[in-house]
Amino acid sequence: MERNQRHIIIGYAVFTLFFLSCLFVFILFRIDMFSFENKKKVETSLRELSYDMKTQFGIDGSFGSDPMSAIFRDTLNLEPRLLVIVVESKDHGILKAIGKSKEYLANAQFGDYSRDVSYNKPTGTAEVNLPVSLHYSEQNLTVRLSALYISFSSRDSTALIWEILYIFLGFFGLTLLMILITSLVSRKRGTDSGGGAVSGSSRRAPSGDSSNEKARRPYHNGSDDFYNESEPTGKSEPVSGEIEFFEDNFDINEASVQGEYDLDARQQPINEKPVPPGRLYSESTGLVRNQFFLERFESEIERSVSFHQDVSLLLIGLEITGRHATAVLRESSPIIHRRFPLHDLSFEYEQDRIAVIIPDEDIDAALVQAKAVYKDLETAGLKARIGIASRNNRMLRAGPLLSEAKGALQYAVKNPSNPIVAFRADPKKFQDNLFL
Repeated sequence: MERNQRHIIIGYAVFTLFFLSCLFVFILFRIDMFSFENKKKVETSLRELSYDMKTQFGIDGSFGSDPMSAIFRDTLNLEPRLLVIVVESKDHGILKAIGKSKEYLANAQFGDYSRDVSYNKPTGTAEVNLPVSLHYSEQNLTVRLSALYISFSSRDSTALIWEILYIFLGFFGLTLLMILITSLVSRKRGTDSGGGAVSGSSRRAPSGDSSNEKARRPYHNGSDDFYNESEPTGKSEPVSGEIEFFEDNFDINEASVQGEYDLDARQQPINEKPVPPGRLYSESTGLVRNQFFLERFESEIERSVSFHQDVSLLLIGLEITGRHATAVLRESSPIIHRRFPLHDLSFEYEQDRIAVIIPDEDIDAALVQAKAVYKDLETAGLKARIGIASRNNRMLRAGPLLSEAKGALQYAVKNPSNPIVAFRADPKKFQDNLFL
């Protein structure tokens, strides 16, 4: 579950970075569009001014007449972005200058506006020029009609801010929708995982002894000081007609546990160097070699304890009748890998068994997985028995969990009507026994 959460967080972070990058590009694009639109409007105003100026100059032959000044003032007032309008001749210098700012107008009058544009252009302004040919009587005069205008105004900034606000509202709305969808999907998965919930009347699993007395054999993992006198306790309940939980009165063969699962005696120090894939996987079966199982199982348990998560173990026993065990394991491994995508957590175990470590899943979720893989194997013509155990908030090492899964598998083998058996331990009772 935590892995899925990390994937969701990383995916959302990448999506957010992509969104912010697109937003930055959009802002630059909109600023450029505002500047382009403002330039077009100013150029249109200057063209209209040039037509009126030509007509009036043909009548007066001068830029100092009142009608000519009125034309310039009207153009300046009708276009709010215009700051200064200047008419300049190459031979006669500045012929006409009118502006909304005395500072800009003074610069234009002294010729600075046309000579050094970068010095006189305030931030957020731009210049546009338009050549105009004038005629009066027999005189021809070519002038340059120039204007200083606001290329990006405060009104444009306000409009852009509103656009950005709408985009952010859409982004947050999409985020809420994604959270809602993720929550619904997680809830549905949780409901599906609970599909193996206990149903029917409870009953105790029979003990391994022929008598009806409880089997109270010591639970041994190879260490004399590790809850030797404790025992699995609980109850057995049928699930979906073929899956059974049990805890109490279960007979674990001590002889099979001693020595075989003694981690302190058998487990090698963890090698921090990565194992080459060719050495990790068995060429004959496609599964991880048995020699790496205990080490990896121990590390997964430690990781689950560090992150306050659960970890489950599936021990799959395959029925081998008249066939070579390696061939059966090789036929089963693709089915196991399809159901459990973490291939490095599926191991050879003994001659006819497969051990699958399922991180971040409790016994109920592991039960659903076991039921699915059981059906997959059955469809492929392979008969299997499955034993399940989980950490269930207990401070355990690999040995006891492996013993529980092995005991569950033994019970499944003895009871063909229950091919899938899950060992559900009681954490409270485990703690009571641990601190005796």
